[in-house]
Amino acid sequence: MKNYTADITFSDALNHTNTVTLKYENINKLICNNTISTRNVMYGFGLVYAFHIAELCGYEEFDILEFGIGPVPNGLLDLKSTADKIQKVANTNFKMNIIGFDRLQGMPKPSSYKDHPEIWYENLWGVDQSTIDKAPYAKIYAGELQDTIKEYTNNLSNTNSKIGFIVFDLDQYQGTKIATEILKIDAKLLFPCLPIFLDDLYTTPLMSEFTGPYLAAKEFNDENNIRKIDLKQMNLNYTTSFLQVLDHPIRTGELQPYYPLFLKHFVPY
Repeated sequence: MKNYTADITFSDALNHTNTVTLKYENINKLICNNTISTRNVMYGFGLVYAFHIAELCGYEEFDILEFGIGPVPNGLLDLKSTADKIQKVANTNFKMNIIGFDRLQGMPKPSSYKDHPEIWYENLWGVDQSTIDKAPYAKIYAGELQDTIKEYTNNLSNTNSKIGFIVFDLDQYQGTKIATEILKIDAKLLFPCLPIFLDDLYTTPLMSEFTGPYLAAKEFNDENNIRKIDLKQMNLNYTTSFLQVLDHPIRTGELQPYYPLFLKHFVPY
């Protein structure tokens, strides 16, 4: 039995995979040289992987999430603009849903050294309605993360979509710790290898594996056996991390992708 669902030979399927991979490698180069312009190239790199994986898996729809949209929705604007540009160059027709999460009143009070009180302070990066109105295409889940993640997940389970890319831009340890709970949801709602971007890992020498988002990611890995945030990507300068969804039906053999999932590292040139 084939481990993919395209009705072609393995040789033809592998050739198609290579063609798709080359297409997205070239798109990655267009982002690197600013032919496809994006305010945050890290978002562009993650989106390239999302498109690449979606096309090989045979998905038709995926969600793009950003945790922390304040003080202005530059991230949401950038995700939408960049995704549309990639879609045009890739000649695909995915339905892409832009989702934002924010408590709106800004950062919570730092709880300890883990939240970098020497940098961040309570109520920083607040968001008002006029800001949200600048991204009318985005669905904003406003409120405390532990509540909005549950609301979003319930809604997602009633759609045909899956999470294809996540940006964690919460700066502090405590918010990122809560936000990573979304990585524990039903595997069928996630991409089998989920590109993620964790901001503020090493922005200054003060940031390290002992504080902030990096510590939250490390603790996630310590607490979960079949979901792992693959942080080696950052250390290898590939810029995009991945959630390895080891219990995903495609990873266990329960389901098959449309084409073989021979993915490639796209290096920032």
